[in-house]
Amino acid sequence: LKTLEGARDAVRELRKNGDPEGGITVYIREGVYEQSESLVFSEQDSATEACPITYTAYNGEEVVITGGYTLDPTKYTVPSDAIKSRLQSSDAKEKVVAYDLAAAGVDYSDITTNREGRTRIDSRLYYDGIRGWTGRYPNDDRSQYSYVEFNSLSGNSFIDISGRVKNWAQSSIDEARLYGMFEIDWSESNGTITDYDAATGRVTIKASTGMNNSGRYFYYNVLEEVDSVGEYYIDDETGMLYFFAPDNYRDIPVRFALCRDSVICADVDYYTFNGLTVECGVDDLIVINGDGNTVSNCTVRNCSDDGIKFSGSGTTVYNNELSYIGGTGISGEMPNTVEMKHSDTVIDNNLIHDYAELHRVYNAGIGVGGVSIGHDGGYGMTVSHNEIYNGPHLAFSYLCRDAVFEYNYIHDVCYEAGDAGAVYDGTWLSNGMVFRHNVIKDIVNKFNIYMTPLGYYCDDSGGGKTVYSNIFINIDGAAIATSGQDNDIHDNILIDASSGKNGIDCIYADSRSYYKFPGNGVSG
Repeated sequence: LKTLEGARDAVRELRKNGDPEGGITVYIREGVYEQSESLVFSEQDSATEACPITYTAYNGEEVVITGGYTLDPTKYTVPSDAIKSRLQSSDAKEKVVAYDLAAAGVDYSDITTNREGRTRIDSRLYYDGIRGWTGRYPNDDRSQYSYVEFNSLSGNSFIDISGRVKNWAQSSIDEARLYGMFEIDWSESNGTITDYDAATGRVTIKASTGMNNSGRYFYYNVLEEVDSVGEYYIDDETGMLYFFAPDNYRDIPVRFALCRDSVICADVDYYTFNGLTVECGVDDLIVINGDGNTVSNCTVRNCSDDGIKFSGSGTTVYNNELSYIGGTGISGEMPNTVEMKHSDTVIDNNLIHDYAELHRVYNAGIGVGGVSIGHDGGYGMTVSHNEIYNGPHLAFSYLCRDAVFEYNYIHDVCYEAGDAGAVYDGTWLSNGMVFRHNVIKDIVNKFNIYMTPLGYYCDDSGGGKTVYSNIFINIDGAAIATSGQDNDIHDNILIDASSGKNGIDCIYADSRSYYKFPGNGVSG
């Protein structure tokens, strides 16, 4: 069969005479399978515990299911002199190439509309699996402070102390967008320029939130700011893509995400997706709703929202690598906890890095126990043996009762966060949690933004937690911070944790809602 839809339909036909004993396996041969629309498995495709269904790479071959259009390396051209004249660096004038997306029939219409209540940065070009950015200032560089702080803020206007805007054409000013934390560290903001006074350098914006002098932002979607490898700009009127290409751009896959919603959308029970590369989703990559499902041994990369999103009981997410994710790496909801029945959810041995790239606050490497209709955090889950790094905010975030987190390695997260923790929970929705035998290392806000990030952070009067036998190394703020009752915290090793920096000790507790301490707080 030539297509994945063809295989799905063949399975439907096979099952008309009843399910075969022992289940069904669909083997996928090596190659690139393009999905400009979601590969959908609906209720009629749902399997059973007696007859599970597996989609797997054949004999370990490389199978790529991509929601992206692959640029033809023979169709790059040289930008016009008019375009080159607007580029600000000599390297850009030499290295930027052009590609006619409109002529290729590619839907390049922007995605900065609201989805689930948030505006999304349009960043859909990937080269060799790495995210490209629409020309931005400051550039995306973890070794540098990649934001500008508001200066001379007055209402919704400020002085452009970077001096960048004065070098932009009027069309770039009209199309430029801003992203950051305009009001407070833990709330993302978006904005567009409504006016620019060249004489004073004052920029006026329309913003999604309020603005404070301590707020920060970066500009993006600006042709003139395409000045480093991987940055690009799309002319909305002509459909021309201008890409600052790496030297080997003709020899690597360069893809533009087209598939909206999710690349794989499965409303099924007892399915396994194994050994696949799933990439280039405009929104999410793999969405599974149902019981007894597994995602294993997959590479999941390149999207604007979540990597793997699940809902149901008996979900296993095992031995996957997730990277260049716009939102949360692995997100999930478990069923209602009224009966206190263990959900049998297991998230084990995954490598998660370079996530929360486009939504940089409260999007974790693993964020589970969502609260929605029919779901109030869930009951019972095991998260173990995962490595998580290169995230601007949280590594773990959860609202789940009786969850176990063990043998995980978390490092180099919260690097631009303040009031946050590498591991973050709170409220009584997550009581009964056990956090043990984990290593949390290098949780450092390198730029002294707002406050200092923490190691394990139990917020909002959360109680009933057990934290023991963990190692915390080089934590900017407190290694352990807690704010509720009945939290059992013992036998942890703390190395270079806070040491009194910014008046914070290595272990901190307060009692905002229960059993008030003298002065409503205590640290030690």
